[in-house]
Amino acid sequence: MAAPPAAPAQPAGTETPPRGPDGKFQKAGEKPAELSKPAEAGAKPPEEPGVPRFQTPKELRKWAESQAKAVKDKEGEIARLNERLKAMESAPPSVTAKEDAAVKERVETLQKQLDERENELRTLRYERSEEYKAKYEKPYVAAVKGAYELVGQLIVKVVDPETNETKERPATQRDFDAVAVLPEGQAWRKAKELFGEDAQIVYEQYRGLKRIEKDARTAIEEHRQKAVEMETSQTAAQAAQTEGLQRMWRTVNEALAKQYPAWFAPDEADPEGTALLKKGFEMADSFFSNRNGMTPQQKVILDARIRNQAAAFPRLVHQLKAKDAQIKQLQDELKAYQESTPGKGKRPGGEAPADDGKVKGWEDAIDGLPE
Repeated sequence: MAAPPAAPAQPAGTETPPRGPDGKFQKAGEKPAELSKPAEAGAKPPEEPGVPRFQTPKELRKWAESQAKAVKDKEGEIARLNERLKAMESAPPSVTAKEDAAVKERVETLQKQLDERENELRTLRYERSEEYKAKYEKPYVAAVKGAYELVGQLIVKVVDPETNETKERPATQRDFDAVAVLPEGQAWRKAKELFGEDAQIVYEQYRGLKRIEKDARTAIEEHRQKAVEMETSQTAAQAAQTEGLQRMWRTVNEALAKQYPAWFAPDEADPEGTALLKKGFEMADSFFSNRNGMTPQQKVILDARIRNQAAAFPRLVHQLKAKDAQIKQLQDELKAYQESTPGKGKRPGGEAPADDGKVKGWEDAIDGLPE
């Protein structure tokens, strides 16, 4: 029988890092754990670090929900710690540098954990996609099944530990797994040791699986990077949108105060009214933004007050305009009355005799009496 073909040369620097039976990369010199015997028709590609494999969609969904909840909890804790950190930064010097450093360290640790969770979720999202299953998972399962079937037709030579004799037996899946967990150079030597002149057949199956693994890892990393870039872009867009909305908010409020100063602008001549206006703005601002520290009951009460005050404003304006119109009418009537002069009254008994302006004596007065 012909001698086994020489092992294919391995280009320098291109050797695939060794992976254990659980799919994780191993450090140099670390002994690989024994690969458990997979189901013949149910083998799966090696797992990505931090992402377990699941037997049913229900288990996968449950794990994904737990991861999402964990991320949400971490985000909430980070937000609370950031608020506490802000309070500490603006607080009096009673906060010690040690306490401040402890909070910052805790925030950094939680942020790191959050980033790790988000990376795991990005990986999980792509591995659950139909594209990944079609391109990598199904071909890998088929390749494993084909390798097991082929190896089952081969013979391996083993040394009996009791007699120290070399014996032959049919190859099993474990024989192929013993080759599959090793890096390429060691895998070739192990294949020659177990399969002898059939080593090249086994090694070709090994190389096929490694190519699928490498392509899958590359695809996962590419999608993870794209997800990060997309999230960064979305975050920047959201920040720009938020800034634009805040700028619009300020512009609209300034315009309303300028257009309707009697309603929305402070009045130095009316300090009591200005204080009430300020209090109303503070209540409205707490409704829009500062609600995190409120109890559910406080939120309900605030919502009800804002609703009723907003609904009452148009009616109050209507009533105020009606009162202003009534006041103006009364003022106009009073002004007309004040500017008018008394008319001439009628003399009893007829018109008064003409007076030539001369002072008359009593005799003339008597003569002037009617007969």
